[in-house]
Amino acid sequence: MITIYGGAGCPWCQRAKELAEGTGLKYEYIDVKADADALANFSELFPNTRTIPQIMWNGTHFDSYKAFAEEVQNTRNYGEGPL
Repeated sequence: MITIYGGAGCPWCQRAKELAEGTGLKYEYIDVKADADALANFSELFPNTRTIPQIMWNGTHFDSYKAFAEEVQNTRNYGEGPL
């Protein structure tokens, strides 16, 4: 399962969602700007991080859209490591 932590108005968050949808990957989107509890959880999960999107995929953390997109492009079984 993929969890995308993002917020409204974030173009990279939107691109991450579109990439997941376009490749048929199931994901959950959590808007940390709209939900105080989600923001608190985000801050606990990523204590030194102040940017979005932050993406978790099968226990692996991707700190940017670019890192997530590279994983999607370079893996046979998404989220399970390199080819």
